[in-house]
Amino acid sequence: IDPYGVIMCGDYSGGFSTSATEEGISNIKSMISSAFGSVDQQIFVQGNHDVSYSAGVGISPSGANDPESGDYIEEEKVKVINTIITAYTNMLERAKAAGIPVWVCSILPHSKWVGNFAIRNPLIARINGELKALAEKYGTEYIDYFSNLTDEDGMTMKEGISREGIHPNHAGYELMRQVLQPKLDKFFGME
Repeated sequence: IDPYGVIMCGDYSGGFSTSATEEGISNIKSMISSAFGSVDQQIFVQGNHDVSYSAGVGISPSGANDPESGDYIEEEKVKVINTIITAYTNMLERAKAAGIPVWVCSILPHSKWVGNFAIRNPLIARINGELKALAEKYGTEYIDYFSNLTDEDGMTMKEGISREGIHPNHAGYELMRQVLQPKLDKFFGME
């Protein structure tokens, strides 16, 4: 395992193909480990496994499947938030013990074509606030894709950057790369 590589895990890491990542992240050698799970607890099983590698940095985006579950009553919202934060906390603790920095990524917004987007996006923004606070608590990077992928309203996914209104397409990944690239360059001393 390359000790200077990047481990990416999470719901939407699969779109970062090896060739696209190496092209988009110039000379950084990347080791991609994709985990496709339905909910964050499944994703973090893989994420917890990945922190045993000797990576330079782990980047862990959270998926949008958990915010889609529940009845959207406050009790359900709190349950979803707690599930995600607990899973992240467990993974960050394990990564800390292994000496691997793990960057916390925001959940992406949904487009107006996704059912209940007007309810889901505020919940996603709320979760992202909790994720940002958790990243600060652990002294790690918070990658704010959400703000960079939203329309003028600051809540809805921009048009043309997703296949179905949730997962990014090539244009969406390009916007994500623009957020991530400077942080990787700085981390690896390439700026």
